[in-house]
Amino acid sequence: MNDYESYLMWRVYGDKGCAIQTDYERLVAALGDDPPAINGCVVNYIDYERDQIDVGNIFLPVSHKDLPYRDEKEFRLLCWKPNLEKQNILFDENGVNVRIDVNMLIEKIFIDPSKNIHIKDLQEQIEKKNLNCKIDDSRIKNK
Repeated sequence: MNDYESYLMWRVYGDKGCAIQTDYERLVAALGDDPPAINGCVVNYIDYERDQIDVGNIFLPVSHKDLPYRDEKEFRLLCWKPNLEKQNILFDENGVNVRIDVNMLIEKIFIDPSKNIHIKDLQEQIEKKNLNCKIDDSRIKNK
């Protein structure tokens, strides 16, 4: 949830060579007209050695993270298992599969500054999947 790219984020999470850019409005729209019961939250970063999470609200433990991860500035989507059967959502040990409109979700794709990704090859893949999004080199690479 950053306004700008982060070198740290590329180093930690950029193993696939690309990152997508989206925003909350696109995310909500990508879930469609009849979205499943998914809650979104901005993760709060606290010092687990000094701070406590209040007991009694199941939302609190999954919306907090230890202070050393604060540079992530994470927005998290939460899908609660008790509602899944009623909503025909597939849930297994690997997580939850939710149908989304990828074209609506992706605004832009950024290329990892440390990888040699060929934009032409990526454009071909995007066209093959009938996606309509921009591709951009990392600003970090340009400096």
